[in-house]
Amino acid sequence: MTTEQIQAALAELVTAMMGKGVVTPGAQLWISAHGPLSVYIKARGNSFNGNDFKFISAETDAEAIAKARAYIDAMPSPEQAIITKHMGLLAAVVEHGREHSLPDEYVVPAQVALQAMTDNLLTVQP
Repeated sequence: MTTEQIQAALAELVTAMMGKGVVTPGAQLWISAHGPLSVYIKARGNSFNGNDFKFISAETDAEAIAKARAYIDAMPSPEQAIITKHMGLLAAVVEHGREHSLPDEYVVPAQVALQAMTDNLLTVQP
């Protein structure tokens, strides 16, 4: 790939990350003397499995960019990410209530809401 092709492909990765709701995305191609060739994607807000960056390595620049694109494409939509976070928070509330033996009147409503969201996700087609 030429420099211009690499820059265009990296710009496409940034655009794709923006479409996934990633805050301040960036993409770079890294070539080191004694390591793998990698696409380095970064963002604010722990967008990559709890990290604010990810290295995606491959044998060639085109392969690394393709793997990065596949990774970004597999990321949840902004809406799905919010639902997943909300469900995690509800689950944490239920777990906290159970661990501390809170009365059912405080725990059950969160448990019912969590179950309703789970049922909805299983029955509603995207």
